[in-house]
Amino acid sequence: MKTIFSLLFFTFTSLVLLSQEATIDNKLIFFKHKEIGKFEFKLPVDSKKEAVDQYAKYYLNYFTVDFSETTKIAKISMIENTQENRKIIMRFLGANQIQNVVIDNRTYTLMDFYNNYLQ
Repeated sequence: MKTIFSLLFFTFTSLVLLSQEATIDNKLIFFKHKEIGKFEFKLPVDSKKEAVDQYAKYYLNYFTVDFSETTKIAKISMIENTQENRKIIMRFLGANQIQNVVIDNRTYTLMDFYNNYLQ
């Protein structure tokens, strides 16, 4: 019985620790910025500027990313603010190991976040 409990505890702990989330602090500001093609995501505390910049360079046709190592905020500026181009943000977040986006204390998978907030 102890073995089963230990295994379940280890599995749960691993899933929680490996689940990387990006956070949006203010939904109203998010929607205002969406209209002009600007987005801000707070990335996990272990995010490194070199890694974020490395992934961002693949998406320069769609957007630019300015990442602050201090605040962990990635500011995304769309080149052309279209629904299809906003979908590429999901690739960028996925490349940074982000699996979920938290907005208003509610957690969304990347696809649910796209469907509810970026379309």
